[in-house]
Amino acid sequence: MLLELNHAKNEKGFTLIELLIVIAIIGILAAIAIPQFNQYKARAHDTAAQSDLHNIYLACKAYWTDEGSAKVCSEDIAGGTLYGFKKSKDVTIGISPGDEVSFAATASHLSGAKNFTMDASGTITGVAK
Repeated sequence: MLLELNHAKNEKGFTLIELLIVIAIIGILAAIAIPQFNQYKARAHDTAAQSDLHNIYLACKAYWTDEGSAKVCSEDIAGGTLYGFKKSKDVTIGISPGDEVSFAATASHLSGAKNFTMDASGTITGVAK
């Protein structure tokens, strides 16, 4: 009997209070990290939309170089095998078909925080949804 009592006192382990403190710290860290992670994801989605705008603009510029700046560029032309534009998943692109001087396009990601527009000079601007 005396041996059992000494054995129980020498056992190592965590107390209930220590475990609760660890769980509370993990909860606090998660409460800080999850909203930050969601902001990072929204920024990544916005970057995908901006990238698609830039890429379609480059494809149209290549088309105008080949065919002349008075020709009308569209998403179908830019996405053809010659110019190779490929839209990212969940990105919506709208082109106002126009020549090199009147080109305009918009893009947004389904999960992004902004809508982006691009003018004929290649300037991209973003507005919150």
